[in-house]
Amino acid sequence: MRRLIFSIFVLLIIFTGICAGIATDKRFMKQNEEISADTLVQLLSSGYYIRLDSCTILGRLVYHGRIQQELLIVNSTFDDIIDFSEAIIAGGIGFVNSTFLDTVSFKNSQFGDSSTTKEFASFTHTKFEGPVSFASSKFYIQSSFAYTTFEKNASFINVTFRKRTDFRSTVFEGYAHFEMVKFLSFAGFMNSRFDAKSEYQIDDTRANFGSSYILSVDFSNTKLGKVIMEPDSISMNSFSTFALAKGLSELKFRKKGETLSRLKSYFRLNHYRQAEREITCALKRHDQNWFEEIVFDYTSEYGSNFWRPIKILFWIWLIASVIYSFFLIIAQNSLIISRTEPLGTKIVYKQISVLSKIGFAFFFSLLCTFNIGLRGFNFGRILKLLLKKQTEFRPTGALRPISAFQALLSVFLIGLWILSYFGRPFD
Repeated sequence: MRRLIFSIFVLLIIFTGICAGIATDKRFMKQNEEISADTLVQLLSSGYYIRLDSCTILGRLVYHGRIQQELLIVNSTFDDIIDFSEAIIAGGIGFVNSTFLDTVSFKNSQFGDSSTTKEFASFTHTKFEGPVSFASSKFYIQSSFAYTTFEKNASFINVTFRKRTDFRSTVFEGYAHFEMVKFLSFAGFMNSRFDAKSEYQIDDTRANFGSSYILSVDFSNTKLGKVIMEPDSISMNSFSTFALAKGLSELKFRKKGETLSRLKSYFRLNHYRQAEREITCALKRHDQNWFEEIVFDYTSEYGSNFWRPIKILFWIWLIASVIYSFFLIIAQNSLIISRTEPLGTKIVYKQISVLSKIGFAFFFSLLCTFNIGLRGFNFGRILKLLLKKQTEFRPTGALRPISAFQALLSVFLIGLWILSYFGRPFD
């Protein structure tokens, strides 16, 4: 009898515990509903576990307290200001594939703590249509902003990332502030783009990593054009990923350019030739005058775009050919064309068809382009051998200065291309 009573008593205790657990289980899970911001604030204050899917959060959400349980919101939309500044997020937090239509603030917030190991802060596949600020926040847990779009300014000023963080394939359409940021673990920016629109740019720059601390970073295939890259400290282990980045020639600096100089030395020692050329261009652009900009930057980007002189050369040849054709058609005497017979007699062409005039004009333009020689070796003479008979071209009137200018410009462009491809003319 005593055993029976004891068994019933144990069962009552277990049943009471289960009921108490059910009663105290604070879970709020909704799908495809409209939820007021005030409701969420009350749930967060009461320590509820919150999971929302495909919901719309209405009204201004302001919460500065502690978030103890996990907060996961996916495929949802926030239609007003979101303010979690100075919040302490002890549990995991996730805003995945969601849209924020207005300002978002996590200023001075804390994600996890030194004892947190398994939690995660996720803002992946999210669109921020208003300004965003994580300024002075601390991430003690892993975080991810992968595949996220910041349509306006995004501030990560003085943020500390103690664990791995992921900015992979992130798009910054507004200015990206990373001043004084501290990446104390790996930070991945692979395939990201700093594409700040003109109205968000500051002094013709799109992002700023000034005075930052970078332990390990991956910029592979990242678009870094017009980004201020001037960290106080950066690990050399990260330099190899810069070689795989885009837009190195547009990197900016405001002080001494020490980081870019170190990058250039690293690229030279490790045979990243093209990356070295682009860093040289970035360094030269910082102090260039108007003459250097026109002569060296526009023509070859200080050797980093070594095929550009050849492209310019082609267009000069084509434009000059059209000009010569026009002059030759309206005034044949502007370009005197003669051939030398086997007995030495020179015969001047007088009756030439329009098609032949155009052909002679294009060929004369080609001669002007390659009218260079070295120690008796002349490319123009070789081109003349392509003709069946020995032919001479003598420009008159306005064609003389035009052909002279074309020849001088062509010599400069060919020389610039050779030096840029095989040498380091701007070191």
